[in-house]
Amino acid sequence: MGTSFDIYKENALRDLKKALIKGEVDEPIIHYLEILNSKDNIYTTSSCYGRITVDSVPLIDNKRNHTWLGKWHRNVNANEILDALKKGIKNITYIKQEPFILHIGARDIETANTILSVARDRLGLKRSGIMHLKPRIMLEIMGLDYVSLPAKYNEEYLIDLKNIDKIVEILNAKFNRNEERLKRFINEVDKSL
Repeated sequence: MGTSFDIYKENALRDLKKALIKGEVDEPIIHYLEILNSKDNIYTTSSCYGRITVDSVPLIDNKRNHTWLGKWHRNVNANEILDALKKGIKNITYIKQEPFILHIGARDIETANTILSVARDRLGLKRSGIMHLKPRIMLEIMGLDYVSLPAKYNEEYLIDLKNIDKIVEILNAKFNRNEERLKRFINEVDKSL
């Protein structure tokens, strides 16, 4: 019979397998999840590679009324962003670049501290920490690169579309930096555990 950590890890890996079959896992993050999940003392739960999005939300943000108008786990071009913006006809339409997020279960506090040392001390990922200690030790590791630009309110543009190429350049640069940080984090954890 396994420990409670082993049971949590087994359940998390089973859930990941189901999500992979359904195509619910960000394609670019799969390799990194495999590296982390191959370690004896950790496992992953819900995670995100990082993304560029165009989404519509009410003035008072409400996830139930959130609508994706475009979502990419890669660099984008101006036409993709413009096409997604056209779909925003009510609420606030945002253009965003969001960082990676990893949720990691740790067998013990020493393992958790090792991961946090990599994230915070070596790589400066200051928005990383322990989410809870009971019933299991769970960490959230988050990248730093983030952009959120309100681009439309209902059908009125709040940005000058002549600047869309510059906006896309910024989004892609931030996204690329996010990828670099994620790769460095995975490599450092792989060496440390």
